[in-house]
Amino acid sequence: MDRIQPRTFALIAIVSSGFFGTGVGAQIPGRGPNPSAPKLMVSIFKSSQKQLGADAADAVRGRIGDEISQRSLTVFTKQQIDGVLEASGYPVTEALMPMDAFTLAKQMRADVYIEGTVTKTATGYSIDAQVMLGRDMQMVQPLGTFDGNKLDNAADKLARSFGAVYEKTFETEKRCRLNVTDHKGADAVREASAGIAAYGQSTWMRYCLLNSLKDQKRPAVEILKVVTEILAIDPRSKIALTEAVAQYDATGDKDKKIQTLQALYASDPTNSRLGSQIANELAAAGKFDLARPIAEKMAMENPGDVSLMKTLFNIEAAQNDTKAMAKLGEEMVKIDTSLADQAYFEKMTAAYASDSNFQKAAENAARATAKFPKVSTLWMARGQLENKIGQTQPAVESFKRALALDPTLSTARLQIINSYIDQSQFDSAAAGVRGFLKVAKTADDTSFAASFAIKIGNSLNSAAAKLDPKTIVAYKAALPMLLFADSLAKDRAGKARAKFLIGYVNFSILQIAAIDAPKTKSCELAKIAKEALFEVQTNLPAGGSVNPEGTRQIMAALPQYEGAVANQVKSFCK
Repeated sequence: MDRIQPRTFALIAIVSSGFFGTGVGAQIPGRGPNPSAPKLMVSIFKSSQKQLGADAADAVRGRIGDEISQRSLTVFTKQQIDGVLEASGYPVTEALMPMDAFTLAKQMRADVYIEGTVTKTATGYSIDAQVMLGRDMQMVQPLGTFDGNKLDNAADKLARSFGAVYEKTFETEKRCRLNVTDHKGADAVREASAGIAAYGQSTWMRYCLLNSLKDQKRPAVEILKVVTEILAIDPRSKIALTEAVAQYDATGDKDKKIQTLQALYASDPTNSRLGSQIANELAAAGKFDLARPIAEKMAMENPGDVSLMKTLFNIEAAQNDTKAMAKLGEEMVKIDTSLADQAYFEKMTAAYASDSNFQKAAENAARATAKFPKVSTLWMARGQLENKIGQTQPAVESFKRALALDPTLSTARLQIINSYIDQSQFDSAAAGVRGFLKVAKTADDTSFAASFAIKIGNSLNSAAAKLDPKTIVAYKAALPMLLFADSLAKDRAGKARAKFLIGYVNFSILQIAAIDAPKTKSCELAKIAKEALFEVQTNLPAGGSVNPEGTRQIMAALPQYEGAVANQVKSFCK
């Protein structure tokens, strides 16, 4: 058939017959319109040239009108489409966004609609197009890419492709879909198979087959086979990609699930819900480098969307990007205070601390305990940070609050002891060690107690060494805790540390007593020197591994004290 002249004749016939307003475009002559026929809308094609998209769409309408009888299909005219666009405030020479095109098709009650892209090439024109069912914009059937030296030539090829899709699958797809609705699995599969046999590249028939298999609860392997076939025809099919994600999730194939999610996102990069899901899935799989760009893009394109902000916040936290997450976290809770939950405070506190901003971390920890006063771990974190910034007494109070909430918190008791040591409150620290031992349950607990007793004794020794003049009383104050630590320590290192310090403190006492005894011919000082000498000789070698050089020097000096102390006792203690 000559496709140029009949189209011109058809248009004249319709106009002269008064059928222009019936929804019929250019149709084959000699046949009247069918009010019950399915309706087609051809949307303005995308193009870099302003008028070319509208011209290509109109050329396609005309060629489809030549290809398919108006008894079988009603093609909406350019005037009808332009009228709706103008009434809705849309330009009539620019392509619509996918959702707008779908909405227009719904408004015009189109059963099917075509979208595409037209390009001016060096040799003519190229049109890439797809047809969707009016009830579901995701029911995409690719038509292909069509080239021609003239626009009508490319449009003619597209019309032939659409004609094959429409005639071989449109009615079959309806029957198949009704069988799925009625749960007639065998009938649905038969119709789908017939449609695929008639048109091998049909996505519509495969979508129906997919729905039937799902309705029958068929195994994942059968469903994924159909999904794979659809994606081979239309790699950007949202229906197939979404179903593949669900099936890979059900079968536990995380790698393929993530791979498919990325493909799904590539097909719809402006979908914030999908972007958030993909970012979360990637993050859950530990693929933070892949997740973060998506989360950042979603958050930037949807300012104020706290769910997207939270996704990005959690990813930044996982990547330990403390500066970024702290900034984002503050913005996030300003918008929605309910997001300031326990996990939020814990992450923010850790972020500030990691950035060495301990003051800010302590302030955040204080806000956390104000909001969640019955969470012991928050009080622990607050106390540790208060210690860090020199607020020792407030830290003790925070640790006490943690301990009141959870008496089993050994760490809180030890932190309290440590705070007392830092404040030189050695009696309180010693009482704390003894109190800790009352609730100690393991050998590790006892070792901790020994280590703190050593720390107290060593701190008292250091305090005694700073006095001028130095006194025996000050050094003796260190010995009870060191002896206590010696009795507690079970591990070799702890035992050696305690014995070394006992020997070292007694050496300091020996020096003072041996020097001062002759001044007053004091028998008491001579005896103190003798006892201290014995303790040095007994303990220092046992703890020598702690400080081998110091031990060697002290032990080398002892012989000169042995004779002097013996003479003092003999002379002053008659």
